[in-house]
Amino acid sequence: MKCKVICIILAIIMFGQTSVFAVNLSEHLKKQQDQLEKESNLLKNVQDQIEALMIQMEENNKNISEIERQIIEAEQEIKSMEAEIETQQELLDKRVRAMYMSGTEGYLEILLVSRSLSDFLLRTESIMRIISFDRNIIKGIEEKRNEIEGKKEGLILK
Repeated sequence: MKCKVICIILAIIMFGQTSVFAVNLSEHLKKQQDQLEKESNLLKNVQDQIEALMIQMEENNKNISEIERQIIEAEQEIKSMEAEIETQQELLDKRVRAMYMSGTEGYLEILLVSRSLSDFLLRTESIMRIISFDRNIIKGIEEKRNEIEGKKEGLILK
């Protein structure tokens, strides 16, 4: 009987400690699960941030490609405009050289050799057209140079 009582007491002590141990284990497990959930949420937030940054990086790369395309296009336009300016400048240089060679009396002489009033008016109109043509060439050259400068400044800003 003593043995039975001792066995019962030992059984009660063991089961009592087991339930305390089980409670401690249950609390520890809950803490571990809470910690795991917090870390999972943190990992998800970091992954979301990485995904957002990847999307932003992709958009930036697209923007860079578009800007590079615009730069190449602008450079081609600038080269074309510079070639046009060079052609017009050569034409203007030839005109100025011809005027210099004929002297300042060139226009006056053309008018004075007129045979009639209608001839004089036709020559005056022709001279005015030539002067207008020269002015348009000069104006065109200046406008294209200004446009080229604007495009170059635009490229610098990009």
